[in-house]
Amino acid sequence: MTTLTLNFPEINWKAYCTFTFLIVSFLAIFYVLQINYMIKSSYLIKGYQKQIDGLSQENKVLEVDFAKTSFMETIGQRTQEMSFEKVKGVKYMQILEASAFLPKTGKSSN
Repeated sequence: MTTLTLNFPEINWKAYCTFTFLIVSFLAIFYVLQINYMIKSSYLIKGYQKQIDGLSQENKVLEVDFAKTSFMETIGQRTQEMSFEKVKGVKYMQILEASAFLPKTGKSSN
């Protein structure tokens, strides 16, 4: 029995080396492709993050515009309810300087 365990089968070293070289080559190519995929994905994520930031800024601007528009609509509705009219012209009255600062003569309201 000891002779059976000491007699190893012959290994075809040329086939073994070829097979090992192919496996190492395949793993190296696979590694390079995976690194390339990871780098490409990280750049895509950065690009999408920039787009998200830009869209969120635009969303904030649109929210402010909507609030302003809504506020202006409520003001327009209130002015129509109160029957306000648009000013077409301004007329000024002239007051004499002396009469503007003098108290009214007559009965006092004390």
